[in-house]
Amino acid sequence: MPKTDPAPSRTWPLTGAFYWLPSPTPSGPPTWSILTCHDLNLWDGISHREMWPAVVEHLAGLWGKAPEPFKRRLGDHYYALRRGRVTRPKGKYLILHGNDAPVTDWQRIIVDRFRLQGLQVRAPWDDHERVLRDDVLALEKVLEVGLDLPGV
Repeated sequence: MPKTDPAPSRTWPLTGAFYWLPSPTPSGPPTWSILTCHDLNLWDGISHREMWPAVVEHLAGLWGKAPEPFKRRLGDHYYALRRGRVTRPKGKYLILHGNDAPVTDWQRIIVDRFRLQGLQVRAPWDDHERVLRDDVLALEKVLEVGLDLPGV
């Protein structure tokens, strides 16, 4: 069982996993926002695989879907959404990403959400953070919408 963040309201910089989540719009393509492990009150060391069930439940709510069937259908498709992680090896902040963020100002958004303003931050591309074709197709089928995600 993942540990929860003991102090989600703290003001110092944060690290941890994140996903980019699509939200439906009345017409046109979905809008994108970031969902962090902290938003879900999860431990910052959680893996994307461990975080995925909570992400799917949150996503089901956004799309007005029943969570349990949604979870069953998406199962282990935790490479279905663009994702990344903020880390701090040797005191240096890194934003690991798949070079596929759905918005142009992605780095500013991540810096803001993880409270990294004014800090030296690098954003190296990490192939491990990219989406996988079969997972994207599974998500698009469940949402009944094309997400124009890479890998498809």
